[in-house]
Amino acid sequence: GQVKVTANTTLSANQITFSAPVSSSNFASLTLQPNTPERDIQIGVSSLNNPSFSIDQTSISNLQDGLSSITIGRSDGSGTLTVVNPVIFRDPITLQSPRGNIVINGTLIGTDDASLTLISSKNITVNADIITAGNPIFILDSLVLVKDVTLNTTNEGNPGAFIGILGNINGNSSNGQN
Repeated sequence: GQVKVTANTTLSANQITFSAPVSSSNFASLTLQPNTPERDIQIGVSSLNNPSFSIDQTSISNLQDGLSSITIGRSDGSGTLTVVNPVIFRDPITLQSPRGNIVINGTLIGTDDASLTLISSKNITVNADIITAGNPIFILDSLVLVKDVTLNTTNEGNPGAFIGILGNINGNSSNGQN
């Protein structure tokens, strides 16, 4: 079977698994969030056997092109949101933990019309590349670079787009990034 999102939808749970394709025929938005604000979020995990709100790689792959936007995290979230392994989104994605931290450990890729927005009020720590196919990247907080990473909006031969960082850019490694 297939899951059709026909109206703007918010799903709150302890874990999220989509074993079938999730699509929208009318450009609806989808929000995936933990039941409580303080719960940590892990995106792109290989299995769901951990205490965090988790979305596995298969579930991310099942999010089909056609949603107006995808938001992961709560508008009042205070836990740490971590991209554990590389993930690909096909629609505009917002990862948010407005009162917590965000950590990007796996490459974050946006294809098709997927812009990438990261929202935090503490730090956004980037340990892996962030890539889009000609769509903007918005980082709405200070950025901490732990190693050399690439923020690239020219993937798939696209002309590139805006990269906005609201906050300081800080290095945090023995390689002397500052």
